[in-house]
Amino acid sequence: MSRESNLYVEIWRKKYLTLILCFIKKGEGKRTIDRLDFETAGNRARYGFNLDIRDGKIPLDESNATSRDLRIVLNESEKFRELANGKRIKIKVTDNSKKFELSVDVQPL
Repeated sequence: MSRESNLYVEIWRKKYLTLILCFIKKGEGKRTIDRLDFETAGNRARYGFNLDIRDGKIPLDESNATSRDLRIVLNESEKFRELANGKRIKIKVTDNSKKFELSVDVQPL
């Protein structure tokens, strides 16, 4: 894994994976996250994205480095695969002047 191509993997892995897994277990969750973590790691105009995960299958969006790197971390997580089985999980990062927020919504398939 080169730093240039996976700038956000360690941020997702170390700071937010446990939170995301807790939200999935709960069925939903929303939290403001630290924009500075992402800005320090890389230089993007926007960090926001939407992931629509079905039965553990995470879509690949090569145009968005933050979502691509979260995909890597989730795919590595055995706990995620276990929790995601039979579910539709929407993960969204809102990035605008008012907030930088992670939200997770879970529905059965």
